[in-house]
Amino acid sequence: MNDTFYEQIVVRKRGVYDYIAWVLSGALAFILAFLSFITFNPILLVILVILCFASYHFKIPSTRLEFEYSLLNNEMNVDMIINKAKRKSIKSFDIKTVKLLTFRDSPNLKEFVGTKQYNYSSNDLSVKSYVLVVSSNNVNEAYIMDLDEHMLSMIQNYIPRQIKL
Repeated sequence: MNDTFYEQIVVRKRGVYDYIAWVLSGALAFILAFLSFITFNPILLVILVILCFASYHFKIPSTRLEFEYSLLNNEMNVDMIINKAKRKSIKSFDIKTVKLLTFRDSPNLKEFVGTKQYNYSSNDLSVKSYVLVVSSNNVNEAYIMDLDEHMLSMIQNYIPRQIKL
């Protein structure tokens, strides 16, 4: 058996909205703590504890994201790793159904305007991002990914004509 297998992990860079959520949750906690101490209202203190707990366990860990691309023969899997603890399978597709693989800002994407896009990249502008346009059930979907050279060469073995770099 000559199976080909390769994994790549991409760490998502935190965005502006993540930092805004942190600041807003901290400001809300400060305001509620201040109001509970001024009014001596224990209900506000209970609400504060609940909101801090919810923020700490639900919002803050979801800002630490990693994507794992794995290629086994011609099957590509994309998994999301949340806070280095929880794994969620996002997408799985046959690499042979890719219609186009090109750079993120390539003019070759003009014929696929209006295609639904999914961002599985690091959101880092210094890293080259690629777009894979995949056709499934006669519907095109575009996946934005940060592929390294080894992953690109492995994909090129399966779809050499669809790659336009």
